[in-house]
This record gives sequence, structure tokens and C-alpha cells, in this order.
Amino acid sequence: MGSFTCCIWWLIFGVLLGWLLSWWLSKAFGNKASESRQSDSNAIVDEPPSLRETYFSESPPARTVAPTVMSRADMVRAASAAGISFSGKKNDLEIIEGIGPKIAELLNNNGIHTFAELGSASIATLDLVLEQGGDRFKLANPSTWAEQAQLAAENKWADLKALQDNLDGGIRNS
Repeated sequence: MGSFTCCIWWLIFGVLLGWLLSWWLSKAFGNKASESRQSDSNAIVDEPPSLRETYFSESPPARTVAPTVMSRADMVRAASAAGISFSGKKNDLEIIEGIGPKIAELLNNNGIHTFAELGSASIATLDLVLEQGGDRFKLANPSTWAEQAQLAAENKWADLKALQDNLDGGIRNS
């Protein structure tokens, strides 16, 4: 029991010494680190809130999609008949293969809410949105999203289903 008590005192001494050293270093160098963090946070705040304003206002979209006017019930019936699981929510971007709930939320936060908007977005714009979203979106490949969204905006559900049958995670099968 005596050797155990000896070890406990050395452990307590080491913890106190580490805490004291940490406190002293934070007092000596703490202001410089907080200034650096403040400048980093200012750089983040200065970024534009929406990519849509920047990329859709500078140049016209590459292609325009004229959405077909269709009631929600007709849209759900047509999508179901083509074999597409449709929640009935208008412009549910999760219908697009390769887009899940998190990517749909990211697109919505960056001003892309409808199939027509997604259909007219360039791949470079979509890549930039994904890059801004962070590392978790690095694996997403938006190469076919605009084509799929254009078909959905035009209510061509059978064509969309045929295209999606040739995709794997939103990427064309070789």
C-alpha cells in the first residue's frame, strides 16, 4: 500500500504541474492566439451568404427549363406510375439520385429549391456548393443532377426513371 500512495502523490504533482504550466502559457501567449482566432472568424463571416446571388446573377443559366404546370396529385400519380418513390412534396430534390436529405438541405440553403433551378445550375456551381458544405460532401458527384432535375421539372417521370436505372449513386454506369 505504501508504494501505491507514493505513486498517487507523483500523479497529483504531475497534474498540478501540467495545469500550472498550461495556465502560465495561456497568460503569456493567450492574446495572440485569440487575435488569430478572431481574424479567422471574421474571414468566415465576410463570405457571401448565398452562392445563388453570385453565380446565377453574373451569367444567365446554361439552359432554361420550362416547368410543366401539373397538380400535385397528378405529379405523384405520374411519378408513381414511372416507379419513382415520390413523397408528394413539390420539388423534393431527394428524388434526384445522388441527393439525400443533407445535400438537399445544403442546396436549399444556397438558393436552389426547385427542379428547374437545379436543372439550370452548372456542374461548377454545384461543385462549389458541395465544397462549401465541407468534407462530408466530397464524395457527392453532381454530374447528372441537372439532367435528372430537368426531366423532373418537365414531368418526364418515365424518362427520369430510365435514366436513374442507368445510374449508380448519381453516376452513370460504365
